[in-house]
Order: sequence, then C-alpha cells, then structure tokens
Amino acid sequence: TNRLTVVGVQVPTRWGRVRENLDAAGRMIRELPRGTDLICLPELSSSGYPPGGFDAETVQAVAEEAGGRSTTFFGALAAEVNSYIAFGTVFRGTERPSLSHAVVSPRGEIVARYDKCHLAGRNSTNGEFPTFAPGSRPATFDCRGFRVGLAVCYDLRFPLLWKRLGRCDLVLHPCSFERDDTFDSWLPFVQTRAIENQCYVLSLNHAGRSHGGSIAMPPWLGRLDPTVQLAPTLLGTDPATLELAVERRVLDAMRAAHPYHLYPAE
Repeated sequence: TNRLTVVGVQVPTRWGRVRENLDAAGRMIRELPRGTDLICLPELSSSGYPPGGFDAETVQAVAEEAGGRSTTFFGALAAEVNSYIAFGTVFRGTERPSLSHAVVSPRGEIVARYDKCHLAGRNSTNGEFPTFAPGSRPATFDCRGFRVGLAVCYDLRFPLLWKRLGRCDLVLHPCSFERDDTFDSWLPFVQTRAIENQCYVLSLNHAGRSHGGSIAMPPWLGRLDPTVQLAPTLLGTDPATLELAVERRVLDAMRAAHPYHLYPAE
C-alpha cells in the first residue's frame, strides 16, 4: 500500500481506574471510521498516569501479565474494528514492573512490545525511575508495508534510541506531557526527531486541561514540491482524535530531495 491511515486517540484517563480507562478508549475507537489502519493511545492508557507520582500499592494493582486484561481487551477490539492498536500499560516483571507500550494486530496478537528505556524522575522517590525496570531494546513492527517504531515520552530526548530504531516510516510516541516548564519544548523536539530521522511522528498525549496538545508531524516542514506543503497538526485539550496520513510518495520525495545518511547500511 502507498498510504497508511493512522489515528491518535487523545483520551482522558484516571490513575488506577483500569476498567474505566479501557471503556473510555473503547468508546472512542469504535466511533472511528472503518478503514483506519493503525490506532495509537497515550502512555499508560490502561492504568492512567498519576499526577503526583507513583504509589507502590496502585502500581501493583494495575500491573498485568503479558496477555492480561489490556491485551485481551484491545486484542478483541482490534479484531472488531480491523485495525492495529497500540496501547500503554504496566507489565509485571521479575523484580520491578515495566512501563510498556504494546501493539496488537487485527488478529488479536501482540506484534510489538516496547518497555520504556529512558525513565523520567531519576531524582524523585516516586517517579518512573525508582518504580519501573528500564527497557533495553527498541521495538519496531510492520504495518501493512510500513515500518513503524515505538518510543515513549522521555525517550524523545535521546536521539540515539531513535537511531537504533533504524529506517522507520513512522514512529509512534505515546506520552504524558503535563503543561509545566517542559511543555513548550515538546513540539520542537518532535519536529527535530521527525526531520532528522526522515519519518512521520505521532506524539499522543492524554486529554485534559493539564495535558492535551497531541502532535501529528510529517517528515519535513514547509514546501516539499509545488503540490506538497508540510506542517504539524496539533490538538487542543479536549478528548479528540488526530489523523495522520503516512504517504509513501511524500517519504520517497523527501528522502530523495534531502538525503541524510543517518544509517550506516545506506
């Protein structure tokens, strides 16, 4: 195929309310037009992301085994709507759980799982760093002929991880960006990663007045040729969906016009 239709679902979540969060995501996904190839939800979309830090009791309560309730729920939903679905959850680990994003295919099978490598809150007693085990490897998958990579929130700050993903056509970047003193740096980082890696980026936040602003970013900014003008699309703070059309002709034209040999194999 020459076009991949991707939709980000900026859904409201509540920390620790797994059933409530799954139902909210399910309602928004079922309202999407049929023919959507790939659907992405925010970081920790199943458990929610706590506003004041992680407490051990709730972390244990929301953690699940691979193939647990979130995987079962989204696997069935992916088959129902005939789309790939990328969702965020906490997976149990040997010593500490993982802050993860997984992808299920329309057959209900997990085709990719990424455990977040760069954990935020290193100097906090209840942040991600002391709570979760860091991942060690990148994750990619094929979606109807397009190579798709996964990165989560704080991973945006680390270009070497994005390089390790290899030549991707699209990177899904689920996140939980609060409107604090880091918020205004989010869009410039997304633009930089998209342009330097010559790929589309869907950076997907939670809904809510303290979050929102999800970004659909093309692989270039401005005029690519006389018929193509590229610019990011941003959401507000309300629950909403964000469509991104990943087009092979745009990728090919951009890479030919602005060759950048980031990858040694090229």
